Amino acid sequence: MRILYINSFLGRYDFWTGERGRQLVSALQDQGAEITSFPSYGPPSPTSDAKPDAKENTSSLKQLVKEDLPPWLRDLIIESFMVVRGLAKTAVTSARILLNRQKYDCDVILARTFEYEWTPTLVSKILKRPLVLEIHAPLYKERLLRGGKESKFFRSLEGAMWRHADGLWVHTHELKRIVSEDAASSRIEIIPWGVPAPTAVAQQRTLPEDVVNFVFVGSFYGWHGILDLIDAFAKARRQTQNIHLTLVGDGIERARCEVRLQELGLSDSATLTGWLPKHEVSERLLAADVGVAPYAKIENFYFEPVKVLDYMAHGLAIIASDQGQISMMLENEEDALLVEPGNVDALADAIVQLANEEILRRSFGERAKAKAPTWAQTAEAVLELCSGALVHAQTPSDSARLEEPGRSRPSAAVSD
Repeated sequence: MRILYINSFLGRYDFWTGERGRQLVSALQDQGAEITSFPSYGPPSPTSDAKPDAKENTSSLKQLVKEDLPPWLRDLIIESFMVVRGLAKTAVTSARILLNRQKYDCDVILARTFEYEWTPTLVSKILKRPLVLEIHAPLYKERLLRGGKESKFFRSLEGAMWRHADGLWVHTHELKRIVSEDAASSRIEIIPWGVPAPTAVAQQRTLPEDVVNFVFVGSFYGWHGILDLIDAFAKARRQTQNIHLTLVGDGIERARCEVRLQELGLSDSATLTGWLPKHEVSERLLAADVGVAPYAKIENFYFEPVKVLDYMAHGLAIIASDQGQISMMLENEEDALLVEPGNVDALADAIVQLANEEILRRSFGERAKAKAPTWAQTAEAVLELCSGALVHAQTPSDSARLEEPGRSRPSAAVSD
């Protein structure tokens, strides 16, 4: 099967979306698919593997977002920017693909959806090829998480994009339910992201051997529950001193986290690394003992907890909020400790328990690692979805034309 894969971040080595896209391309090729990617990409340059510290980022938009703006004004700025950028990307990217349409000839278009970018839909219509969209998150729902109000206009924009696709790829059951409200549910498949086996070597340990290292990896947004984690860690420290907290990542809540750590007297028992290159993140995870995903309580928790998948692949014991896809991936007290979202006391108790039980930590890590989805499984399911989209998109006239003597039908089967 020939697939044109569109992902605006493929050439970015400083952002996880690009890395996941490149891993997907490699996995699809291993399954026998012929992949043409847009944009094309090569090996990383020596300076492309690190994401700049958010404190040093001088982007005017990000600086505005970090200020204490009224939520309605902040949302207006963010969404206006996203719409304008999406339209600009649509115009530029579509023109580049269509001007080189011979190079991008394919059986199916597979694309990652981005903020109000219509490139995949436009290219699909012009090239007359079926389209499969990967939906990571509904933007109109994220607007609510930022404190804004639901917008029928922005919801209609996303829904129209979904309805024009011949197949939709989502990562969680709740996301499928949400998308089904605006698109045909029969064409939506739940396919988890794969996780590669770690190839890094654990970072040389700088902590004493008896100190248990708890790690969080991700963006510093309110719904990730980092402030709850800091509060719980402070409570746990009153019961056991042999713990350390490592926060890998950055975002608009970093300054608040730094202040909270200082207020609670945790500056010497916590490390904030900022964004790190992917191989250094893997090194940090291999050197840690417990991975934490303390998501805040969220109605309609649709996220695929990527950090939890990474913890599983690295064989870490896991503490996570008991909601959404997490509850389907892990089983409490069998391969993780799952706690009530937003319950700081329960989170603190879980930290203390795993800090004091080394055998339990190792057991949880081994069991979780055995359940981590692989990229081979993801690629096989994606190819099956693409094959179904190819069949779905065929009109009777197409079928009749393909049955004419001398014509061959495009392969819709997964190559061995």
